[in-house]
Amino acid sequence: MFAHRSGFPFHRDLWFDFSEPPSWDSGLKNFKFVRAITFFHEYRPITFGLYPGSHLVNSCSRKAIWIDVNPGDVVFFDPRLLHSGLACDFPKYGAILTFAFENKHAYDYHFYRQFVQIPDRYTPPSKSFVDFLSKLSLYSPSIMDLALQNFYRQQLAHISPAEPPQGYLYTHFNNRTACT
Repeated sequence: MFAHRSGFPFHRDLWFDFSEPPSWDSGLKNFKFVRAITFFHEYRPITFGLYPGSHLVNSCSRKAIWIDVNPGDVVFFDPRLLHSGLACDFPKYGAILTFAFENKHAYDYHFYRQFVQIPDRYTPPSKSFVDFLSKLSLYSPSIMDLALQNFYRQQLAHISPAEPPQGYLYTHFNNRTACT
């Protein structure tokens, strides 16, 4: 769940890849990762922008497209897409769900958020919620594996919690062309 004033400027929902060109699989064979944002804001204009093709190496529109988002709308997108909300003077409310196959990209993302980006706001899910998701084959028991957790704690130990700050991420991507 979130409440914030924007998602501006353009950014990717990834922390682990700032290389040029990006190291992820541009053919989508191994990434298998999608985000779903459901918007709960009051009825006020909210716009979601993206650069089509920016999730693929060397394939991107040079012009952003903007989508009007109404309360209750759900936007599905690849977290590698450069995307943004417009700056607004009121809080936006919503929920973001992340769906991914069990692979390195999913573990990188999950454990970075748990141990670095939001460690003070991360609460393990209740047993009943885990059971519910498990029955639907929507829960990865691997993320509860202590050996895997310890591996990522060690891998991420050099990064202070909440670093790099979101502004750094935005600045980093806005100081280069939108498409690689």
